Amino acid sequence: MPNCGNVLSIGRVKSDHAGIYKCTASNSAGMDEREIRLSVLFPPELTTATPVVKQKIGYVKEMVCNIKGYPPSTPEQIAWMHEGRPVVSEGRIEIRNIPGASNRITSIVTIYGVRSEDFGRYTCSANNDKGSGEVSMSLLDQQAAFCHLSSSQPQYTRCQYHNV
Repeated sequence: MPNCGNVLSIGRVKSDHAGIYKCTASNSAGMDEREIRLSVLFPPELTTATPVVKQKIGYVKEMVCNIKGYPPSTPEQIAWMHEGRPVVSEGRIEIRNIPGASNRITSIVTIYGVRSEDFGRYTCSANNDKGSGEVSMSLLDQQAAFCHLSSSQPQYTRCQYHNV
């Protein structure tokens, strides 16, 4: 299609400008249209819905990291750290990277049977050809509520709740 002066200009391109654009032209001779896909290259942007998560010892806990970038990060370009040490998918710990739509990946660390040594700061990081990003979250101990029953006065109950 010859350029007749109508141009779509996008200043300060952002990742959400990516997509399919359609150009339609019509005159007395008829109509024509073309589609073009615009890909925007950008480094990974990482987020988490829960920067502080709590769990009791012995229970299962998941920590979720949402990654968006183009080109998308590969599983080898996604890493988890706990207090500066690499988190490895083995034994009680499982790491899953789930591809989604629009160049998104959800990375999940699942800890089966949380132990006291699992508490602390976790960092999810990802990189691609355009750069890198990271997000951190903290896993804290969630103490259970417990009650003391008084046998001398059974109509009264004193409950205590401890939380870190």
